[in-house]
Amino acid sequence: MEAVVSIVIIAIIWITAFNVFIISTTNYSVAKHKTQASLVAQGAIERLRKQPFTSIQGSTSLVSLNTRGTPDNYYDDFTGTQIISVYNDSPYYKRVIVDISWNEIMSGKGKTIHEYLGTYIAIDPQIN
Repeated sequence: MEAVVSIVIIAIIWITAFNVFIISTTNYSVAKHKTQASLVAQGAIERLRKQPFTSIQGSTSLVSLNTRGTPDNYYDDFTGTQIISVYNDSPYYKRVIVDISWNEIMSGKGKTIHEYLGTYIAIDPQIN
């Protein structure tokens, strides 16, 4: 009887530890992709800042980062969609919002996650 109770207790501990591992791996993947999406969005904004003010406009494109060779996960490349929205709120500045979206597997189901980054770009490059 003691052996059966011990086996049940050990099984419960192993199942709990395995669930914690799965949840931690998922959270790590989401956090890593959110960081990568932020870097992609920041790069898009920096490219827009370098353009002449009159040529800044919205666009939609696919984005990807090759993360192969990184020590943590060589097969975990980042692939998503980038939507740049530009609003002409004033003749002196434009409001820019970059939306990066990608699919993430969470609890065995695919879920689309978004990362947004917004800024204003002024007509005068000195202000930017």
